[in-house]
Amino acid sequence: MSEAIRILHVDDNPSFCDLTREFLQREDSRFEVVSENSPTDALNRIQTEQEQLDCLLSDYNMPEMNGLEFLETLQQQFPDFSAPFILLTGEGNEDVAAEALNIGASSYIQKGNPEVYEYVATRIRHDLETEQAYRDSQRFDTLLSAIDDPFYILDGNGRFSYVNNAFCDLTGYDRATIRGSDPSLVKDEQAVAVGEKYLAQLLSNDGPDSTTFEVKIQPKNGDAIHCEDRMSVLPYEGEEFRGSLGVLRDISERKAREQQLREAKERYQLLVEQSLIGLYISRGTEIIYHNPKFAELFGCTDEANVLASESLSERVQPADRDRLADNLGEVMIGDRDSIREPFVGVQADGDTINIELLARKIELDGEPAVIGTVVDADEDDQSYWQLRRERDRLEAFTSIVSHDLRTPLSVAQGRIELVLQELTEGSAVESLEDADRALRRMEAMLGELLTLAKQGEVVADTEPASIQEIAESTWENVETADAHLHVSTDNSIEADPGRMKSLFENLYKNAVEHGRSDITLRVGASEEGIYIEDDGPGIPADVREEVFEPGYSSSEEGTGFGLSIVEEIVEAHGWEIGITEAESGGARFDITGVEFAE
Repeated sequence: MSEAIRILHVDDNPSFCDLTREFLQREDSRFEVVSENSPTDALNRIQTEQEQLDCLLSDYNMPEMNGLEFLETLQQQFPDFSAPFILLTGEGNEDVAAEALNIGASSYIQKGNPEVYEYVATRIRHDLETEQAYRDSQRFDTLLSAIDDPFYILDGNGRFSYVNNAFCDLTGYDRATIRGSDPSLVKDEQAVAVGEKYLAQLLSNDGPDSTTFEVKIQPKNGDAIHCEDRMSVLPYEGEEFRGSLGVLRDISERKAREQQLREAKERYQLLVEQSLIGLYISRGTEIIYHNPKFAELFGCTDEANVLASESLSERVQPADRDRLADNLGEVMIGDRDSIREPFVGVQADGDTINIELLARKIELDGEPAVIGTVVDADEDDQSYWQLRRERDRLEAFTSIVSHDLRTPLSVAQGRIELVLQELTEGSAVESLEDADRALRRMEAMLGELLTLAKQGEVVADTEPASIQEIAESTWENVETADAHLHVSTDNSIEADPGRMKSLFENLYKNAVEHGRSDITLRVGASEEGIYIEDDGPGIPADVREEVFEPGYSSSEEGTGFGLSIVEEIVEAHGWEIGITEAESGGARFDITGVEFAE
């Protein structure tokens, strides 16, 4: 409302218009009264000045149309005109008064003595303030309804005086139900007490301007909702407390995540504390953390006993300390991914114990560190030591095959080559050529045998490997005659790329060796894993298990180790392989249990 209050007075008596103007402007210097003597003239003025008019005074008894008809015409022609309409009449008539208020008049005043002008001025001010307050509330309601988060206002008595649409959506109650009710409608007794506690803090002399706290909101239906309430106090009117307001934020998802983290932490703590394997974290050989089993392995009765040792080195015999320090140092600087080595441990009472120590590099507080395990090699890990001995024997075997057998084979092949160059008699040449082929076959078999021995080692580290890239690059390095390759997947799997190449190489060779020269191979992915199939003669069902046995071959030229190597690679990854018939009638190898990379 502007500082000047412009009033349009409509009355068919010009003298009464002049008198009314004089009295009203005397009552309030802000009043600026303009007059029209007929409703038609008044409507014309409203058409051009409606934005400047703040209030209408209208007589009831006028010859052209009465005051009620004038109001109805005004509403029809100018539906957006919202200035207060005060009806003046010379005689009291309750029916007229009721109808006037019913159709939209803001006030009904009976003309009379001069004192009525004071009342008219008061009514004008009141109706204008009411209209302005209504407009403000409409804008306020529109603004707060647009807020995405639930919003509420509590009056000085602690009852809801306003809530927005989001608050209604959160609680499941409509505004009519919420307004006038106290917070117990949507909070239990404990939550109400929490809100009152934080409100008291805001009202204290040294209290903050606002505060944020967690509260559970109980909707009309369903479980309680975890919310965050940001509360503040409404501006005071003098010394009068007018109430508080707050914005709620649904934090149910955050609380659920926090609960999951707590549960995960509890499980992790339980796993570490109750583990049957000694766990430790160190920087180099300096112990930072260990679990109870670690202390138990070294015969320590308390944590201080273990941590009193400045380093892991003091928990192994002197002869092993340099080796342990070197190994951990190599892990720390990244020269080795991990270590798994046997040591002789020294317990608190001086007794010794055979241990196996594993370590891997981690980052702790932004600096390199080591996390590892320690187990009693004599009690808890016999199977590992047996496997280690088997591995050592296998390494010794492959060394013998590689050196002690290959060397004389190479000498024999060289001698035969020299003799072949000197001989001319046909039968002798033919015999030596047969011997040469046999030696070369033995050489190939030894090579395949060495590969078979190495490929069976369990794959410790994998990385995302593109099926298409490995399949196609391997194809380029294999003699495939006129054969064709089609790859229909761009998926990647977690695997050892080097062994995957060997897997594809042996499957390609097997298909080309036993199929046509123009055989077609297809590589693809299924829901269960990957497959390699061809359109060759296929593999009979009764020998599909035998083909994976070392030395099995249906070809005189083959070594019989190709598919054995494939199976070893598959099992080293923890996968499975099976043979079926392809739609083309050829052989199809399905490798399942693979992990597709994201």
